[in-house]
Parts: sequence; structure tokens; C-alpha cells
Amino acid sequence: IIANNNSIMETISSRLTKIFKFILNKLYNYTRTMKNNTGINFNWIIDSHNNIIKDLNMLSKNKKVHNINTYDFTTLYTSIVHEDIKVAIKYVLNIAFHNNDNLKIITKGKDIKWSYSKNNLKNSFIYTYNKDLIITMTNYLLDNSYFTFNGKIYKQNTGVPMGSGTSSHMANIF
Repeated sequence: IIANNNSIMETISSRLTKIFKFILNKLYNYTRTMKNNTGINFNWIIDSHNNIIKDLNMLSKNKKVHNINTYDFTTLYTSIVHEDIKVAIKYVLNIAFHNNDNLKIITKGKDIKWSYSKNNLKNSFIYTYNKDLIITMTNYLLDNSYFTFNGKIYKQNTGVPMGSGTSSHMANIF
């Protein structure tokens, strides 16, 4: 397990987990509003098999389903190419940040919010993240994930860092 509590990556991982959870929640709320307005579900995260069965049955009756792909977490987590994760995260961050360089995410303890402040807040309990910093943190986590097996050190070149709270959010973004 790469990013467990004793890992040097734990701080980056826990901060990214908080940020990705916040962003995915905002995007989920937006896609729910879009579904209510258009009838089309733009959300790519499935939280219940019941909803997907209902949607497939509806689409099947209308003969709108041409192809379907499914991914199991046991293969998805370990098979995503790092460059593909990076591209997907940049894409989602561009949407979430509205391509606005002044928009930032501010965290203080368990609180997290958007801010349009042009200044980075400097306080030992407040952390400010712009889109580029989140991308840098993500790249660092992906590019520097190592683990040991049978006394040998290996670099993880593919897949999300297992054991990291960020892993499920990265897979959902992908």
C-alpha cells in the first residue's frame, strides 16, 4: 500500500482527497441540476446499480443504447495509465475552476470553500490551492509512488496509488 498513514505521501494524498471530494461533490450537484433540466444524466459516477438498471431499461426501450462499457475497481484502479489520469484531472479541474486563474480552493481544518481572492492566504491553519498547484500535487503523487515487495523497491508506473484516499476520486474522475 503506497499512501498509507506512515507514508511520506500521506499529507499530499489527504489534501488531494479533500480537494477532489469537494470538486466531485460540486460537479455532481451541477450534473444533477442538468439532469433535472434536460432529462440527460451527465454524471459518470454510479452510486447505485438500481439507477443504472432503470436508465438502461429506459434507453433500451427507446433503442438509444449502442454500446456499454463497465469497469471493475480491481482492474480499473491498477490499469489506468498515469498520463491518462493526469489529462482527465486537468480536464475536470478546468471545468471546476471555470478556467479562472483567480479562483482558488481554501481549506481550514475540515472547512473547504471557493475563493476569488487574488492573494494566497498565509496562515498555519489555512491552505490555498489554485488549479496549477492541485495539478502539481497530483503529478507528484502519481510520479513518486513506490512500494516494497520481497525486500525490493518498485515504482508504480500504472494505476492509482493503492491505499490512498485519493485513489477512488482519481478513478471517478477518470
